Amino acid sequence: MSGRPATIVVTSAAVAALGERELAAVIAHERAHVAGRHLAIVTAMRGVALILPRVRLITRGATEVARLLEMCADDAAAARYGRRALLDGLMALVGAAPASALGAADVAVLHRAERLACPATQRVRIGTQAALGSASTLIAVGPLAVAALCASGVWMCAL
Repeated sequence: MSGRPATIVVTSAAVAALGERELAAVIAHERAHVAGRHLAIVTAMRGVALILPRVRLITRGATEVARLLEMCADDAAAARYGRRALLDGLMALVGAAPASALGAADVAVLHRAERLACPATQRVRIGTQAALGSASTLIAVGPLAVAALCASGVWMCAL
């Protein structure tokens, strides 16, 4: 992806390695990156990580954000063309291209392939959503609860 407007470049080797459905899924994956402005996000994160290389939260965060954005694009493509088409396309590209030529090769390809091949069950997804919802609620409400307790203590001490 490059340029304005964003351009997706597909090599003749990729076209030769992919079937019609796999090629469509791979292009849908790249279009999801363009639509989500993932390149700008990853570039900004990596830039901050270069400026603050000793802050592990930032450097690790840049890596994890890139990984999660790849999975986000995977989900968008899989929703349109199916997990199997995207998985087959990903495996064909990994097998046909040297690792340095495949932009996604350094971003957890094995984990992404496993995720596409064996998606989480409905029960696991609901449990994860409940845990994330609970954590988000605690993060949002926690400071307010502490402030309320402090205020009530001041009020009680004033009596």
